[in-house]
Amino acid sequence: MGKVMGDIPFWYKRVGKDNMALDEHEAPISKMMYDLFLEHKRHATAANILNNKGYRTKRKSKFTGATVTTIIRLNRKRH
Repeated sequence: MGKVMGDIPFWYKRVGKDNMALDEHEAPISKMMYDLFLEHKRHATAANILNNKGYRTKRKSKFTGATVTTIIRLNRKRH
């Protein structure tokens, strides 16, 4: 039916009741996360670097290795 169900992925934002759009603030963080993972080959290292730079998840929590894993996997499925 084209409706947005559940949580919105990290790099998207809700637009209106039933749509999503790329979040201009979170999309570059998502790319940085992926680049950090490619460079260091560790999800936890990417999370630590993002946390040290002051970035937080959509829910204002610190990133964890598991969070980075989930976001990268979701990103791969969408592109």
